[in-house]
Amino acid sequence: MTAPATPAPLFLSEWTIPTSPAEAEFPFWVKPRVAAGWIHDAWRIVRRSTFIYALGWIHVHDGEGSTGGLLYASGRPKPGYWAFRNG
Repeated sequence: MTAPATPAPLFLSEWTIPTSPAEAEFPFWVKPRVAAGWIHDAWRIVRRSTFIYALGWIHVHDGEGSTGGLLYASGRPKPGYWAFRNG
């Protein structure tokens, strides 16, 4: 009989939260402060979960129809930037 396989840790990638009604990729959006709260909550789950290795974000900044960046198109940080950075 063989020993059970050790599960591989998860890398949760391409995570994003749209923050404007101008969002083209997803049919929903939330206010930037709400997104920051969701990001904070996600990091709490990641830290408590032994089976999650990392949390990756897909868009660094807004642009090309995406409003889920951690930075506005101008480069100014959104509230979610600080929540992600301080994760």
